[in-house]
Amino acid sequence: MTRLLALDIATTTGYAVDMPSGGDRPLFGNFKVDSDGGEALGRAFAQFRRDLLGLVSLHKPEILAFEAALTERLHGLDASLLLLGLGAMVELTGFELDLEVYSCDVSTVRRHFVGSAYPKNPKVVVMDRCKSLGWTPKTFDESDSGAVWDYAKAMLRAGEVEARALHAARLT
Repeated sequence: MTRLLALDIATTTGYAVDMPSGGDRPLFGNFKVDSDGGEALGRAFAQFRRDLLGLVSLHKPEILAFEAALTERLHGLDASLLLLGLGAMVELTGFELDLEVYSCDVSTVRRHFVGSAYPKNPKVVVMDRCKSLGWTPKTFDESDSGAVWDYAKAMLRAGEVEARALHAARLT
């Protein structure tokens, strides 16, 4: 079984990871980073990386998948730098630990998971879908990571991804 750790990266990062025994439902959790912007970005990146390395050490995934940052929708340089930097931390971690890393486009993930790339109230719709599957995310960040997990698993089962690199353009 190939173990997958999926992330919805933000100041509160939700994650979904394969159960130790496998199966069709993930374990959920989340962690937070300080994000006051400016000089605090370094602290946020360090916190994020420490927490990500802890998850990798605990769950031993072979694959990391994350929702790619949509910087065109962000307001402000600090928010853009934070999200792009957190994505870079995932890429760096995957490179250093020889893990596959998949950057997933949010609209493609949502189209797969809830049937629409741009649903009204997307956080609520994704959470409702998770619950309809019998999953137990506690936050919207966790349910979004579950959507990424489900999407990446489906792409892996379908053989639509290649080893070592998967970029958002390949998923659309």
